[in-house]
Amino acid sequence: MATRVVLGNPGTGTFQVQITAAGPILDAWHGSPGSQNVSIILSGIAPESPVDTVISSAVINPNNADEMILQWESIVGQTYQILYFDEVDEPAANWQTLQTVNATHETTSAFINVGSFPDRRFLILKEDN
Repeated sequence: MATRVVLGNPGTGTFQVQITAAGPILDAWHGSPGSQNVSIILSGIAPESPVDTVISSAVINPNNADEMILQWESIVGQTYQILYFDEVDEPAANWQTLQTVNATHETTSAFINVGSFPDRRFLILKEDN
């Protein structure tokens, strides 16, 4: 299930996002308390480095829970960098390249292994100049 929250005119400041479940999360096999992985996409953050393209979809691969599929509208022949950082206020100089992708279609997909990610990791898509 996807939920979208839009703040029309949030102003400036620091915001906290809290996610809660509507009810208990249970292990499907045993009925005991379980856990659920969550992905959050935030936009509107002004990074220190130009970000040219928006990731339009980020979903866990239904055939491999350790893999996330990112998708975006692209320019054929353009190279894109998927950058990551572990703190939302990390200076752009510290962002690391996770993957480089060459677009061969107007919509590009990248498969990211998230099985070894820390609890929190932020991804940004940037056109390679």
